[in-house]
Amino acid sequence: GYDSIILANMPAHLFSTAALEAFRQYVHDVGGGLIMIGGPESYGAGGWINTPTARALPVKLEPQEKQQMPHGSLVTIMHSCEIPSGNFIGQEACIAAIQALSRLDWAGIIDYNGGVGGLEGCVWEYELQEVGDKSVAIAAAKKMQMGDMPSFVPSMRMALQGLQNAPPGQKHLIIISDGDPSPPPLSLIKQFKASGITISTIMVGGHANPQWMRMIAKQTGGEFYAPTVSQIPQIFIKEAM
Repeated sequence: GYDSIILANMPAHLFSTAALEAFRQYVHDVGGGLIMIGGPESYGAGGWINTPTARALPVKLEPQEKQQMPHGSLVTIMHSCEIPSGNFIGQEACIAAIQALSRLDWAGIIDYNGGVGGLEGCVWEYELQEVGDKSVAIAAAKKMQMGDMPSFVPSMRMALQGLQNAPPGQKHLIIISDGDPSPPPLSLIKQFKASGITISTIMVGGHANPQWMRMIAKQTGGEFYAPTVSQIPQIFIKEAM
């Protein structure tokens, strides 16, 4: 019923995965018009990098090689969520966040496998580094198993150390969990705050009191979410932005 769509400074996380593909099909298959207007929440800054919609645009969303861009560093702590297909949903959400980054940004993935290596069973599935073409980071996300983490402390200490050693720029941590792990001490949260690292927490399938996850986000300037399953990938894109 329409001849064109105008996305006026709209971030990608406002739309479902199906809608992002529908925009591409509307242009490519139907011949509809698509206008994207720039702004602080549009194009690459709006998380449109590597989305299906990006393939319909006549411009590249990645920064040019010669441009000097401040690095962004994103770490995700992935904890098993006791919902149907919880691991698969976690993998898809983590991949969505990686895809939203520029190739010059840094990313790292931490989960719990209960085995040797790492810190008390927590390991770097993808050690914090520049993502480049993202293929290695995405492959690491697909291999995650996300065991039942008993405590937030080891994974958060690993994330803190990694982000402190990352290049200057915006530094952010995302934690997805059902809320079961024992909470971190206030002293650890204060270290994140003192280092300028924000933390956003996502409680999925929670059967524990969310107060600790809410407090972690509030104390560090992040966001707390208790989303439906379908909202999780969009939240990860928003947080990657």
